[in-house]
Amino acid sequence: MIPIKTLKNLIEVALPLDKINAAAARAVIFVQMVNDPSYERHLGRGVSKEKAAIERERLFGILERLVLRENTNNEAVLNEAREEIRKSWRETCELNRNHPQAAELFDPDKLPAFHDPFAGGGALPLEAQRLGLESYASDLNPVAVTINKAMIEIPPRFAGRVPVFGSASFSASGSAGVSPAKNWYSRGYLPHLDQPDLIQSITFRLADALPASVVESLSQTCSDDAQFREALEAYLNAGHGKCLLREQTHAEIVENALLHFDGQRYRLLAWVIMPNHVHVLIETKAGYPLPAVIHSWKSYTAKAINQALGQQGELWQREYFDRFIRDDRHLRAVIDYIENNPVKAGLVKTAQEWRFGSARLGMGAGGTSALPAKQVDQLLSRTAGAWGKRPANEVRELLAKQRLTDWGDG
Repeated sequence: MIPIKTLKNLIEVALPLDKINAAAARAVIFVQMVNDPSYERHLGRGVSKEKAAIERERLFGILERLVLRENTNNEAVLNEAREEIRKSWRETCELNRNHPQAAELFDPDKLPAFHDPFAGGGALPLEAQRLGLESYASDLNPVAVTINKAMIEIPPRFAGRVPVFGSASFSASGSAGVSPAKNWYSRGYLPHLDQPDLIQSITFRLADALPASVVESLSQTCSDDAQFREALEAYLNAGHGKCLLREQTHAEIVENALLHFDGQRYRLLAWVIMPNHVHVLIETKAGYPLPAVIHSWKSYTAKAINQALGQQGELWQREYFDRFIRDDRHLRAVIDYIENNPVKAGLVKTAQEWRFGSARLGMGAGGTSALPAKQVDQLLSRTAGAWGKRPANEVRELLAKQRLTDWGDG
């Protein structure tokens, strides 16, 4: 019987544990599949200690990028990891090319499959699939089996096929054969809903308000998305960065930008301009997609504020956060949150004291949203799909005197 030649994997030699907590399952699979570069005399492969240390650091760099939350679906980063896995597998196949079952067991063009007999929710096989491995998941729990079949086993059978929903022009390469649902889009990390007459809560930040290192640190320490968002908001409210929006001139530029197209491109329901970030609640309109509206705000205000400062460069962070409003309770909670953000940050005692926010115009009373119940019902009825009714004009009337007449789109 000819023995199989096995190589040391990266996990057997070194593993930067402090770097992989954000996505441990993905990290563990990567270091199990990638060969360590150190010299193995009995196999006649590998490099010297010095060269191995350099190569190992390169692999750790791939690993560190791979586990970042924002890179979960980053194809460039995933492909980099997949190529390292394929390279290691080809090396293993080459070492075993004389094995009598080499054609069956060591095909360099076909990666080994990943099997998890007690998969639970399927985190490991799902990450293995993301890294390019054919995955199989099972469990004693029938609920877990159903979930794994729906998420892991069935979708790959439709990969590369023409979508069963949506346009046939949709590229199904690497997909499960189902195009994105109508009006949903992705900026690379989360799905977002964008359609006319939808109520959207939006947050965008100054470029120096939230460094990438802070985001990475929080992503590793927070247990779930809700805790992560709360931690991000607490950091923003602490007033990090230059806080350019603390200057009245700069805050006025942003507020005028929000007010200018109210009633034309969207309906402005609530807003607050904090020293280093902005919260806005709008109802979208046909012909003006949410990304285009936000780009218009950021583009114009960046030019105007940079001009006022006599500088150039990036003013806003590229990404923004948006969430559509689900129901009455959610709507009132979001308005209350937006208008009371300055109070929560310790900048004023009451929401109405804050100069740059909707609360000062009477949309909130006593720290609680006072949006008329009838208007709430009309807004939400259209959000649910009854688009025929039009909402009352209370918000527009409150804001009419604030509009400019010569502001450009930028």
